[in-house]
Amino acid sequence: MEAPGQNGCKLCNDTCSENRTLQLALAYHVGFCGLQDGEKSKQLLGKTSRDEKWFHEITHQLKTYQIGLRYTGIFQSLHLSGVFHLEDFTDQNSYSVGDQSFDDAKSREVIAFAQVVGVSNIVTILLKQALSSSYRSRYDLSSAIQLEEEILDSMLQGYGESYSYIPKTMLRLCSMYCQLERYQKALDICERAVNLTQIFLGGEHPSTLSANASLASTLWACGKWNEAEHMFSQLVRQNVILMGEHHPESLVLKANLAMAKKKLRNLDDAEKIEQEAAALSFQTLGPHSAVTWMIYSNLSQTYDMQKRFKESETLLNSLRQDHEGSMADVHPQKLGVFQGLARAYTGQHRFREAQDLLGSIGKIQESLLGPLHPETLKTSLLLAKCFHQEGSEKEAATRTKELLQT
Repeated sequence: MEAPGQNGCKLCNDTCSENRTLQLALAYHVGFCGLQDGEKSKQLLGKTSRDEKWFHEITHQLKTYQIGLRYTGIFQSLHLSGVFHLEDFTDQNSYSVGDQSFDDAKSREVIAFAQVVGVSNIVTILLKQALSSSYRSRYDLSSAIQLEEEILDSMLQGYGESYSYIPKTMLRLCSMYCQLERYQKALDICERAVNLTQIFLGGEHPSTLSANASLASTLWACGKWNEAEHMFSQLVRQNVILMGEHHPESLVLKANLAMAKKKLRNLDDAEKIEQEAAALSFQTLGPHSAVTWMIYSNLSQTYDMQKRFKESETLLNSLRQDHEGSMADVHPQKLGVFQGLARAYTGQHRFREAQDLLGSIGKIQESLLGPLHPETLKTSLLLAKCFHQEGSEKEAATRTKELLQT
């Protein structure tokens, strides 16, 4: 007996064929993937049992579609030097690099949807956010911020400040303004987002705690380390009570609290907190988790600050040995561990090993993230510094000049 849809059931085949034709007709009608073509959509619709009324019904559904507050309880905070956050899985991966053809198609799609359903419609807004994430992945923050500002204005005009999706957009903007070192602007937006989140969800909701974590990270970025430490301490206590000490956000908050303490030169407390967070993360998330790798990397930096380079090397090599496969298979978020290992080599005057390792990291980052990504530039800077510490001044000067030109 033949399976339905494989010449065994003509009705199934006809239905599937009509559905595919309708989907394509709709794509041309509303401009999905930038494919807006009114005549072509009508031609395709003519091959089905539907009429143009169907287009109007679908368009009406799109116009009236709304989305609620979709916080995941995962941080909308900053990706700063040493202060890290869990991925917001509702967003495009921040390390995926889109190409120009993607951006062009997405731009056409945004324009088409705005014409069909309006600029304030959630469909248009989410498409703009996808385009913004693509810009952001290539560190084109000016273009990304412009889009996010448009999104925020559209939501405020269309729904007012009471719309529950607005704080999430504000926190995205906050992160990008911090990356551009426009800290006061970031702080103003972040405080506003925290206030709105508390109004919508209350002070004890996980998403409110995440928004407050963004504010603490912003304070850290502004150099207000005492305030950041106080907030992180409070958030650690709240999060442990609400979610438990093994919850990933509790681990991240502890790691960020330690970063604030390091800025205040309280290395002993920072080390104790990071050791506790590292052990819990290894136990809870395992040795292959990006969070575990980042916490280990932060702990190694604490050892480096105390000139304990051999302990730093041993710590990071323990993770490296657990990793199966070549360094090229490592997720970009984990490459910071190899930067830390290179620093440990440099601290022990093992310059050739450090240079070889940093050279390999730089090639991988350039391929995955692009030559202008902050992490790629950071590796180039570490390599130039390594040559300088070795005494190879000519090589260090050449690489520093190339870096400045980039």
